[in-house]
Amino acid sequence: MTGFLDLPAELRNRIYELVITHNQDIPLSRTVGQAASPYQQNNPAYQDHEATLPRLPDLAAVNRQVRTEALAIFYGSNTFTSNTITCAHVFLKNLDKQSLTLLRDVRCTTYQISAVQQILVPKLTKLVEQYGRGHLSAHAAKVPLRTKRIGTGGSNEDFEVSWVCLAELGVWERDPRDIDMVRKRTLLSGY
Repeated sequence: MTGFLDLPAELRNRIYELVITHNQDIPLSRTVGQAASPYQQNNPAYQDHEATLPRLPDLAAVNRQVRTEALAIFYGSNTFTSNTITCAHVFLKNLDKQSLTLLRDVRCTTYQISAVQQILVPKLTKLVEQYGRGHLSAHAAKVPLRTKRIGTGGSNEDFEVSWVCLAELGVWERDPRDIDMVRKRTLLSGY
C-alpha cells in the first residue's frame, strides 16, 4: 500500500497548494475600537490594533515531514501584513527557527517616508535582528514607500507604492521635488 509520503514531492506540493492558503495577504492585526472621525476611520495610524496569529494549516499536525513541507508553502508563498510593529513582534516571537527561515514577505504598513525612516526602520531592524533570532531575512521584512504621484491629493490612493525590503532601504532617499515621495539614490543625487 502506498502512502501520501510515498508520492513524488512535486505531487505532494501540488496537493498542498490545493488545501493550504497560498499567494494571499494574511493580516497579523485587526482593528479594535472606533476612530473619532471619518478621516481617522480610514487611516490605520489612528486606529487601535490587536495582534492576531494566522491559523496554521491542519496538515502541519500530521507528522514532521508533512509539517515541514506544508509550512514551506504557507510561510513561503503568503504575504503577512501588520498595521503595527507590536503586532508583527507578536507574530514573529511565536514562530520557531524553521518557520522564521521560511518567511518570504512580512510587511508593516505605514506610508509616510518620515515615519518609515525615523520610526519603522529602527523598529523593523530590531524585529529582524532580535525577534527574528538570526533566522528572519532582511529581504523578507518589507515597508511601503511612495515612489510615484498618480493623483493630486496627499492620501495613499494618490501614490504608487513600492514594497521595499529592509536590506535595500539604503538606496532610497526623500525626493526633493515632492516631500511625500522617495526616489532611488543615484551618483548625481547630491547635486
